[in-house]
Amino acid sequence: MKLTIEDLVSRSLQSDLDKYKTVPIIIDDEGNYIMAEKKNVKTVSRIIDDSGTSAEENAEQTAMLIYEHCPILHSDELRRNYGVSEPVEVVEKVFMSNMELMESAAAKIMTMYGLGREKTEKEENTVDAVEAVKN
Repeated sequence: MKLTIEDLVSRSLQSDLDKYKTVPIIIDDEGNYIMAEKKNVKTVSRIIDDSGTSAEENAEQTAMLIYEHCPILHSDELRRNYGVSEPVEVVEKVFMSNMELMESAAAKIMTMYGLGREKTEKEENTVDAVEAVKN
């Protein structure tokens, strides 16, 4: 569909509202959750760029992604009560070292940026239509 100026302005307004998007992320096996808030693209891009190849580096990247998106984890009181020196270390404590839940939380955060999600049928059809026009 060809967009008009009005369509693009409308999308801009929606984009402004999208800045405040939040998603719940599960932190334990009982289903308790905290909220993650969408940040700007530069924040998530910086974290992705810092990814490494080792399991330790990937775990650190996951913890940083969660920490940056969950303001509740920034509490000094929380850090003191869990006895951690580095702020990002609180993530592992809150998730009770459950790496599967941490990975799931990181994946859910990434969906706020359109990453790591399956394309809808409409998106697939649009891609197919564009490819057909190209050929």
